Amino acid sequence: MMGGLKETSNGCGACNGFWRWFRPPHSKFFEEECNTHDRAYDLGGDYVDRYISDVILFRDMRKSVYNHFYRRKLFSKIWFLFLCVMYYIGVRLVGFTNFNYETGNKTFFN
Repeated sequence: MMGGLKETSNGCGACNGFWRWFRPPHSKFFEEECNTHDRAYDLGGDYVDRYISDVILFRDMRKSVYNHFYRRKLFSKIWFLFLCVMYYIGVRLVGFTNFNYETGNKTFFN
């Protein structure tokens, strides 16, 4: 429990609904970033908070890729950066079903 809210972090992938059975490629690599994103979705807010959560996910994923593949494995780096874009598109398209629009608790970003 975090701030009175039920913790639903499950790494990368949806927590409920049809998409809960789907795990995107290399989800373990991005697990920390996805768990942070899940916590932001649990705290909720409005559409701006959701957008900020998604942008932070994308930024943090890219940072992990750049740190991990620094000066090595160019093609792997390109593949993982492509995955960052795909994850971002995925959360923008279907993430609204898991975002908590009810609480409006601003403690995560403010």
